[in-house]
Order: sequence, then C-alpha cells, then structure tokens
Amino acid sequence: MSRFLSRASLVVLSLLLVIGTLAACAAPTPQPVTIVATPTARPITGHYKVAWIPPDMFNPFWVYNRQGMEQIVSQALAEKGLKVDIVELAPIKTFDVGEQVAIFENAIQMKVDGIIVCPTDQNSLIPMAAKAKAAGIPVVALSTDIPGDATLTNVGVTNTPSAKKIAKLVIEKLGNRGNYLILTGIPGNLVSDEREAGYKEALSECADCKLLDIQPADFNREKGMATMENMLSKFSGINAVFVANDEIALGAWEAISAAGKEKDVIVAGFDGNKDVTTSVKDGKIIATLDQDPWRQGTDSMTSLIEYWEKKSVERYRTWVGDITDSSNAAAKLSKFADMEQWFKP
Repeated sequence: MSRFLSRASLVVLSLLLVIGTLAACAAPTPQPVTIVATPTARPITGHYKVAWIPPDMFNPFWVYNRQGMEQIVSQALAEKGLKVDIVELAPIKTFDVGEQVAIFENAIQMKVDGIIVCPTDQNSLIPMAAKAKAAGIPVVALSTDIPGDATLTNVGVTNTPSAKKIAKLVIEKLGNRGNYLILTGIPGNLVSDEREAGYKEALSECADCKLLDIQPADFNREKGMATMENMLSKFSGINAVFVANDEIALGAWEAISAAGKEKDVIVAGFDGNKDVTTSVKDGKIIATLDQDPWRQGTDSMTSLIEYWEKKSVERYRTWVGDITDSSNAAAKLSKFADMEQWFKP
C-alpha cells in the first residue's frame, strides 16, 4: 500500500511539474510596441554637373564664391535629392582672356548642365554664352555680366554705386577735401571700369577733392605695391587711394607702410577678403566694400537649380555692397571660419 501511494505521489508530482512548466511557457499579456524608423538618405532625384570658371586660381575671393555654391549643393541634396558636382576650371595665367574662352568652350564640349563664370572680358564671352544656350546649357555670370539674352542671370554687386558708396565714406572722413589716387584693374575690364566710374562720380561731387592720377594695377597685389611706390615718388601730398579690388589695396598698403606714410595716406579696399577685413580690424586699411562673395556663390547655384526645376529666374540678382569698417570687421571675420565647413581647398 505504501509502495502504491509512493507511486501515486510520484505521478501527482509529475503532473504538477508539467502543469507548472506549461504555465511558465504561456504567452504573456501583449504589450504595446513602439517601432522606431531607421533614417534613410533621400533618394537621388537628379544628378547635375556644373563648370565653375573664375578668372584665375589665386584670388581667395573665388574660394569664398565656391563655399557659397557648395552650401547650396549640400542643401539641395538633403532637401531635394539633387546631386550636383562642381568642376572648377581656372586659367593658369591670371585674367587671361584667351585661356578663359578656351576653358568655356571646353565646358560646352563636356556637356555640363550649367556654367558659372566670372568673365575676364565680357565681350569675348558673348558668343560663348550664345553657343552654350544653343546647347541647352544655362550660363550664370558672376560679378561681371555677359551682355545679351543668352545669359541666364547676372549675380553680384552693382559696381558703380558700390564704389561711390565707399568713396563717399573716405571723402567724409577726410573732411570733404584732399588728394586722391585710383588704382584700377585691367584696362577695358568691365568691373574695373564700373568701379572707376563710381570713384570718379563721388570725387566730382566734392569741390575740394582733387584726383591726382589713375593707374592700372591689374587686380594684383604685387602690381599694386609697385604702382603705389611709383605714385609715392611722383606725388608728395596723397591723402587717399581707391582701388579696383582688395589685392591691390593690400599691395598699396605695403608700399605706404614701407615708406612710413601709414598716418598720411588712407587706403580703401573693394571685395571683403579675409586679409583686408583683418587689416581693417587692426586699424590699417580704413575700410573695404564687402561684395558678400558667399551670397554671389549661393545665388549663382540657386539660379541654376531654379532653371533645372523650370522656375522663372531673374535676369539680374544684384545689390549695392555693404561697408566693412572698424565697427563691424571683427564680427565679419567669424564668417570666414563658418563657411569653411562647405569647402576648403
């Protein structure tokens, strides 16, 4: 009997173990589950190639233009799925008209989807722009316009009003009097001619201001220094110097400093490059006309994207430049580092 009970107890215990195991394996009460979507890249909706043709490969201004372009390229990829490759094609020789025309021709043969060019000589590119338009390639003229309806848009400052603006600032600082020089770029270059016109217009409105001389300095720092040295030897009473770009301003300032005339002669720049902005902050060059080179880059690339999207594009996207002087130079310097996130050569 005891043996039978022992066997019965074993059977009961086994049954209890099985029931307990089944209960342990029973499905728990369902709980709500949150599914987190894995981020995915926006699919590519279009792929374009753009030729960027500056006048040379040396002026940092072209780097700032490229940074603005690359900023829009990055945004277009993230927001629209548009992939844009920029191919920079710069002449080896500074401001060489023939080489820039040949590069433009090559860009057309490459069958790029757009061309952004800062013309050295606008007239030489009129037939090239027409040829590009016939091939279905939109052309954006950065800074210097290419006349005619073959150009999609012109982006940049209005040179004559901008030059007049900074000239009037200097004239006022000198008490509406004094002796002035103008150091231009390359003779016949539209940008140089327009800026010269702005300086002369401001001086013509000042009864006690005298224009001593106008000399070319080829948009070049070394030529700017050499030309300024000659002017210092030729004239004893120079009060201020207007220039076609910041590179000339830096060269002119070097000559003035070497002659020990820093307190006698004022130099005003035109561009807004980092070196000149730093010089303004340090109390050397008095001011520069800020062209906002990044805006020139962003507006140029935006114009091409609008064209590809079959939107209307304004023929002119221009503005009067801002003044960089001692009051804002330090603040403006911070942008140079910020924009390097988009492109750094």
